[in-house]
Amino acid sequence: MIKEEIIKQIKPDFEQIIKYNYPDVAEFLTVDSTKILQQWADAKKDFYEMFGEKLIYEIGDVKFHLADETKMDKLSKFISKIHHTYNLPDLADFIKAFREDFFETQVTSDIYYVNFYSTIPKGMKIIKAFKYFIDDENLLHVLQNQASQLVQEDKVTGTLCMSIHPLDYLSVSENTYNWRSCHALDGDYCAGNLSYMCDRSTIVCYIRGKDEKELPHFGGVKWNSKKWRMLFFVNSNGSCVFAGRHYPFFCYEAMDKILDTYRYDFPGTEVKFSNWHDDYSDSYTFKKYDRLYGAGMDLDEHIFMNNYVIKLQDVVYDMCSLHFDDLLGSSVYRPYYAWTQFWTPNSPLSIGAHPVCPACGQERLISSEELVCNSCSYWAEQEKHNKEMFLIGQCSCCDRDIYEGDEFGEADGDLLCNACLESHTKTCASCGKIFTTDYMNPIFNERTQEYRYYCTKCMEERIENNG
Repeated sequence: MIKEEIIKQIKPDFEQIIKYNYPDVAEFLTVDSTKILQQWADAKKDFYEMFGEKLIYEIGDVKFHLADETKMDKLSKFISKIHHTYNLPDLADFIKAFREDFFETQVTSDIYYVNFYSTIPKGMKIIKAFKYFIDDENLLHVLQNQASQLVQEDKVTGTLCMSIHPLDYLSVSENTYNWRSCHALDGDYCAGNLSYMCDRSTIVCYIRGKDEKELPHFGGVKWNSKKWRMLFFVNSNGSCVFAGRHYPFFCYEAMDKILDTYRYDFPGTEVKFSNWHDDYSDSYTFKKYDRLYGAGMDLDEHIFMNNYVIKLQDVVYDMCSLHFDDLLGSSVYRPYYAWTQFWTPNSPLSIGAHPVCPACGQERLISSEELVCNSCSYWAEQEKHNKEMFLIGQCSCCDRDIYEGDEFGEADGDLLCNACLESHTKTCASCGKIFTTDYMNPIFNERTQEYRYYCTKCMEERIENNG
């Protein structure tokens, strides 16, 4: 059971993040996350115990290289940018010629002929050879830096974690590494983060850097910044697991490390799991399909698990429309999954839950684009509207809005709030009118040992009368 003091520690930051994402009505939005955090605590208690009564299980420091497909995709985009954005087709052709060496040896594997008069020798650093194609030193420096950054991004280092912490669900697409998905807090499926947070199947897996950062849309709350992220789904009896889509790149080593951790490190998961399986690229599976069921089966709709051939949608149940389900809905991702010998079609994977509103704790969320329910959003907007209807004006001194019912006054025809009226005005000792201190003239009275204040007009008359 997740302890009450843990929920109390999380609550202030959680509520601050929710309010921050409604800047226009934040002062009118009452947020009490007690009920949704209790819903989360009830849903994740088994994972909490599995993690050794921790919300975040640190697998350890890791260093991975990007998958070849990811590296080549990044390099192709860089080559296209050089060709079309910077209009350097010869340099683009050169990098393309040595694309197999770009990340590995980072030097040319053969002599390259730039033109009739110039050649690039074998063994020269590819990035250094950019100077043969670029005359502008500033541009050369820019592109060499971009190429160096590309090489550095091949090495992913940090701490690999598995988490059920509420702030990790809110930050599944909030980071300082310039990547995002539709689950960003200003995205089309931001409410899906709360759906995952309150279900009994979803764990957030990620690689983080050393220091906590001020994340976008976190309103000053510092939290870990994710270099890489994958959702990890477990069915109700722990007999099968699925890997969600990786962001911002595919990393098989990290996914494999997570599966090894799940099946070897946690109590109750010692039962032997298969390795990650991907029917769509496994020729063995195709043959097994044909042998068991004959040719012609629609492989795009079926998966092979523990000697069962079954439709994917009969294995994965999408329980809520608030999140974007990569396993069932993505056109660019084929799910990886693993199982034990105890998996049967009677033990499917249910993903997502219907979270209560983190503001009122009464209604369910129904819009994937909203972090609070329609009623809370509506009444906050309505209260803002009603208050604006009774707006009298702004304080000419501090610019504070003054509404009907507020204490206020005037100084020489200017509207002032009560605070400024008391601290920034004086009453003219001659005419009795109120003015801001900027327009008053103090005169020390020897008899009373006090200052008396006169407005500009009265001061001029006083000087004229006294000669």
